[in-house]
Amino acid sequence: MAIDYNQTMGHLWWEIIEDETLDYPDMRETWSLLKDVSNGRMSWDMFNLRWVKLIAKKHISEERGSNFWIERASANGITAKKIDDTKSLDELVKVLGYADYDKLKQEDGYEKFYKPKDISISDLYRSESSGTTGTPKTVYHGSLPLTFSALDEVIGIVDTVPQSALDGKKLLCLGPKGAYQQEHRILAEILNMNYVDLSFDTKGLKNKPPEEVNKVIGPVIENTLYQLMDGNVGVMTGTPQTLYNMPKDLIEGVKVIKMSGVEINAYEIQKLESEFGEKGTNFIPMYGHFAGKSSIGKLNNNSIEYFPPYPFTIYKFGDSVDYGQRGRTELIVAQPELLLIQPEDYGKKVKSDKIFKGIDGIADPSR
Repeated sequence: MAIDYNQTMGHLWWEIIEDETLDYPDMRETWSLLKDVSNGRMSWDMFNLRWVKLIAKKHISEERGSNFWIERASANGITAKKIDDTKSLDELVKVLGYADYDKLKQEDGYEKFYKPKDISISDLYRSESSGTTGTPKTVYHGSLPLTFSALDEVIGIVDTVPQSALDGKKLLCLGPKGAYQQEHRILAEILNMNYVDLSFDTKGLKNKPPEEVNKVIGPVIENTLYQLMDGNVGVMTGTPQTLYNMPKDLIEGVKVIKMSGVEINAYEIQKLESEFGEKGTNFIPMYGHFAGKSSIGKLNNNSIEYFPPYPFTIYKFGDSVDYGQRGRTELIVAQPELLLIQPEDYGKKVKSDKIFKGIDGIADPSR
């Protein structure tokens, strides 16, 4: 049974504003507007703009903000009023400018430049790039954006298989330590599943020689095989390379496999389904970013359409890009713990669908 994303968010707003990172009247007031998104009185575009403005004002605040954005505001004359006066995300991005990813390549780059003064790093979850696009980078996330990312995934998963088919089964989380694991702990809790941590350190992994990679991944794969042989697995994360190196009969016993990796495309998903899906295994593509959070994908003919967890992760196309057209996105990560704005992947702008109402998606992203 499909779940409406807007209604889910609207029903949860009163629980969300209990989060400690929203312990400010302006943030609580903004989150209460989720009920207006739910009932159609406010669009996601309007909510996103209001939220990103709020996050931007927090990060330029001398008392509460982050050093990078405080210095940017001082150098460029960015004020709360200038932020409030913007009428669109395009205008807001022009006022704020892009972040500096290079600072995140430093081991303590997040803490020195992007961590707000009023948030303790001990309350956050680490997220690192693997080095696919250059020197590894590190950020930290709070529990609230991770919860929204998990909810984004719940919507897509339950649209694929009944929740009752997953109840009480294991969720095998094969992937990075830190924020990724916390996101899946939350996902398992929402779906009433038993979370199994199969984590490993991914920082710079793509740049290591095969023997070093095997030292990191080998024991995790062994544990994964043990868990699969033990049975009762409902959801599993992985990559095509991982699956092709595992016994087919073990993979076919899993209800849902969430797939990620730069090689994921419609052809790869169709290939996996033809090879492993005879007994009902479902493959769901994921589009992730170390700084933003996971966007769940849906196969639409020969394309994969991804829908990000608004308002914490936004892939924004310029005004000149219409639906169905391809262009470069700007990634906006707008979290109490992190504000990043940066040109990102190319993709096709797609309209929302029946369950992700009002949320613009990105199809077939590429670097």
